[in-house]
Amino acid sequence: MYRIILITIMSILISTQSAYALNLNIKSISEDHEEAILMDRDTSYEWVVTEGDDVGGWIVTKINKDNVLIKKEAEGEITYDIVRKLTLPKKINVTPVQ
Repeated sequence: MYRIILITIMSILISTQSAYALNLNIKSISEDHEEAILMDRDTSYEWVVTEGDDVGGWIVTKINKDNVLIKKEAEGEITYDIVRKLTLPKKINVTPVQ
């Protein structure tokens, strides 16, 4: 009986946990457009990636001079690809601290 209760409680706890989604941003792109540095804005973790690399389930499909295309396969009743275009910031504003 205790096993059933324990398994039920564990199942509920596992099923109610929210999945962490990466909040990716481009930190830099190499001059030859072969490598990019992606950063998770929430954790500040960085990845040096090339085309074809996997970052948390997202596949880097194309690196251009100012953006990176990534895709993720989603499954349900229909399998489809989610495509995101990460764009390198054009300008960074820096305000001096007084």
